[in-house]
Amino acid sequence: MNFLDKLNKYSQRISFNIFALNGYLVLFAYIYLSFFLKPNSADWILWFCFLGIITAIYIVAFIAYCVEVVTQYRWRFGFFENKQYVFVLLSGALISIIYILILMIFFALPLFM
Repeated sequence: MNFLDKLNKYSQRISFNIFALNGYLVLFAYIYLSFFLKPNSADWILWFCFLGIITAIYIVAFIAYCVEVVTQYRWRFGFFENKQYVFVLLSGALISIIYILILMIFFALPLFM
């Protein structure tokens, strides 16, 4: 639970919200692509577009985080105390973290072996 508590303290940052909601886009993209694309099809451009959009949103979340660190900006709304909203955010963040770990394991790690 300590890891979830650390993630929960970032829920009032715009960049964390973008990062967490992108996790659901990752999940949607992989479900959609796995059900509707046939193996060995010529729809690789669709894969490329989905992965490009996902990567662009991660870059936007990183830039927003850098701006928030410099300006020390945080939201001051009460809906972050809602347990269901925090659960949705943390679930999306965990999906995003798993996606990034899978990318590192399958693409970045073999470069160093």
